[in-house]
Amino acid sequence: MHWLATALILLPIAGALAVWTLPLSPFAVGSTALLVSLAEVALWIDSVARFDFSKPGLQLDQQTSWISDLNVSYHVGFYGFSLWLAGMTVVVAAAAIGYAFWAGRERPRAYYGLMLLLTGALVGVFAAQDLLLFYVFWEAMLIPLYVLVGVWGGAGRLRATLMFVIYTMAGSLLMLASIIVLGLSQGTFDMIGSGTNGSSWIFLGFAAAYAFSNWGIASSTATNAALLIVVEPVSLMLMSPLVLGERDNPILGGPFDGDDDEDRPLITPSTYEMVLQRLNPNLTRPAPPPQTPPTAP
Repeated sequence: MHWLATALILLPIAGALAVWTLPLSPFAVGSTALLVSLAEVALWIDSVARFDFSKPGLQLDQQTSWISDLNVSYHVGFYGFSLWLAGMTVVVAAAAIGYAFWAGRERPRAYYGLMLLLTGALVGVFAAQDLLLFYVFWEAMLIPLYVLVGVWGGAGRLRATLMFVIYTMAGSLLMLASIIVLGLSQGTFDMIGSGTNGSSWIFLGFAAAYAFSNWGIASSTATNAALLIVVEPVSLMLMSPLVLGERDNPILGGPFDGDDDEDRPLITPSTYEMVLQRLNPNLTRPAPPPQTPPTAP
């Protein structure tokens, strides 16, 4: 049992509560939020130093029974890939908070608190090893996003918030239904203790939940730093096994050589490029360098 995964989740949440409740000046609020975000980065660096990347499997984990009748537990920990995604989250969050502090963000108490809450919930998404706990962190991540987009978004932020709420609520309901069916069919909601399930309906439920969530983000014309913190890590977490192959993944495990049909990616890199284009319509491929025609001998 290890405390680092829990500390990475609770530190920014505690910072958010401090920012909201302590009688601090606007400058002190920004300074506190920035110090908490930098402490979170330092804590993640300590986690990387303690992580043994030569050993596969879950590390830095902690498990405590939550709802014993349903075999639901507070189970958090990191695999190598999820630890890097958590690092991407805390580094980008610290950069966003640092820029907001430098620029002088309006309504600083609400903004910094929501950004810290978003950081803790998103780290919880990557660390959760129980399906219901994962869902709790997922929903907790969406709450500050709604407010951040609606208040600090750009032009058209009200419409963007409405579309974001509709799409993500639809996706969340599908995800919850899939989690309940999968957990009850396996007799446990723990991701380590449960086996595989061949139901196409459960797979489609998770796939539709992911699609609805990304449509909600893609429909937003008021993208701000909060969405940037979420889009890249979550997209990498959910898309990398599809893009790079399931069994011999160059990020999750050994190299992918492309010769074995069992290792063949489900989605090609060109398809992944189409997904990124959908998330960011302004993304364009660089023009190829001009080629000079060959000269006649």
